[in-house]
Amino acid sequence: MKLVARSRSTVHVAVGVLINDVNEILIAQRPKGKPFPGFWEFPGGKIEPQETPCQALLRELHEELGIEINPDHPLLLGNVEYTYPEFVFQAPVFICTSWERQPQPLEGQHLVWAKPFDLLSYNLLPACKGICLLLQEKTDFIARERKRNIF
Repeated sequence: MKLVARSRSTVHVAVGVLINDVNEILIAQRPKGKPFPGFWEFPGGKIEPQETPCQALLRELHEELGIEINPDHPLLLGNVEYTYPEFVFQAPVFICTSWERQPQPLEGQHLVWAKPFDLLSYNLLPACKGICLLLQEKTDFIARERKRNIF
C-alpha cells in the first residue's frame, strides 16, 4: 500500500491588533454558524486575490467592526503561521491604535477589550496564540513606536 501525503491549502489572512488608549486589546468571539464557534480571535479576515494585506485589513475591520483606519496607519508587526489539520493559516499581523468610530459587533460576534496579560486566559484560536507570542516578543518595540506616535 502506498501512502500519499495530502497537501493542505493555505489561507492568507490579515490580522489587526487594535490597542486602545488604556492599552487594552480588542478580541472577538466567533459566533455560532461560523467555523470554530465560541473561540476568541483578533479582528481581520481573508486576503482576496486582488488585495494587499493592508487593503484586506482595512476592508475586514470596516465589515466586521464598522471602523475606518487611515491606510497609512497600520504598522506591520510581523507574520504568523499555524498549521491546522485541514489548512495552513498565514497572516501578517498589524498594530492599530487609531480609528474612527467605536468598534461594533457587526457580524454577531461578542467583543471584549482585554489586558495583554489576560489574553491567554481566553479560549483563543490556536493561531491566535502565536499572535500573542509575537506581541510579547515585540512589547518594547510597540511601546517605543507608540511614544513616537508612529501608529
